[in-house]
Amino acid sequence: MSRLNRSNPNKEETFILDFVNDTDTIKESFQPYYQTTVLSQATDLNKLYDLETDLLNYHIFTKIDVDNFAKHYFKSVSQNKLNSLLDPIVQVYNNQEKQAKDTFKKQLQKYTKDYSFISQIINFEDSDLEKLFVFAKFLYKKLPKEKYELPIEIINDINMD
Repeated sequence: MSRLNRSNPNKEETFILDFVNDTDTIKESFQPYYQTTVLSQATDLNKLYDLETDLLNYHIFTKIDVDNFAKHYFKSVSQNKLNSLLDPIVQVYNNQEKQAKDTFKKQLQKYTKDYSFISQIINFEDSDLEKLFVFAKFLYKKLPKEKYELPIEIINDINMD
């Protein structure tokens, strides 16, 4: 990884800092500053394409859905219009089995987190990745939250007034 030192009116030269760390050190160092830092190994740009394929294989949305949403999003249409574009997709999601919904939602979140991190390192030439990022971010927020009940043992041990 590399970075330039911060600019300052009193500085005349730029200093470039190159460093190499193991995955755990990078993850620990970046965690307070970024939406997420998910690294299991060296950053693999193809991971985003793999996640895109995985998400499309659920058949909850299509590339046409993503393109249509992005077209409206980048024209700065109203939040109501964006929500109406996602409504049919949420309906398809709601008709899935619980396991498929859970896995899909985790993959959707993983895509947005990985994209957020990787896009800080490199500039993408593939606009489809950015479109999917925007789409996935909005869709994730719109998907219903699962209500998990605590096990009866824990409920019995909690005394709340």
